[in-house]
Amino acid sequence: MPYRYLEDVAIADLAFEVESNSLEGLFEDAAMALFEAMVNTATLRVAGKRRVTVKADTVEDLLYKFLSEVVYLKDAEALLFKSIDVTIMVDGGYTLVGEGEYDVLEPSRQELRMDVKAVTYHMFRVERKNGGWVCTVVVDV
Repeated sequence: MPYRYLEDVAIADLAFEVESNSLEGLFEDAAMALFEAMVNTATLRVAGKRRVTVKADTVEDLLYKFLSEVVYLKDAEALLFKSIDVTIMVDGGYTLVGEGEYDVLEPSRQELRMDVKAVTYHMFRVERKNGGWVCTVVVDV
C-alpha cells in the first residue's frame, strides 16, 4: 500500500503519509488516500470523467490546492472520485492537470466513510526522500 493512516495526530482529524518514487505518483496516491477516507471507492460507479487543474508556486501549495479542490468538488457538486491520473508541469511554477473518474454522491448505494471538511496545514509537508517523494497530510473531518 503506497499510503498509511497515522494514529493519534488529533481528535477531529485524519492524518496520512504517502511515499512514491515520482511526484505524480505522490499526488495520485495522496488523492487515493483522501478518496478512500471519504468512501469505499469499490462501491463507486463511473458516471463520468472530470478534469482538475491547479497552479501553484511550490510543490507543497500544489498538493494542498489539489486535495482541497477534490474536497470542494465533493461539497459543491457531490462528486466522489474513484481514481485520478495526474500530470505535473514545471513552468516557472507548477501546473497540475488531473483526469479522474467520478461518481455522483448517492448514499443509498455507496459505502460512505468520513465527511472530510478541509485539508489543513497542520503537519503538512512534501519533501524529497531517498530519491523519491514523501508527504504528510492532515484533514479535518
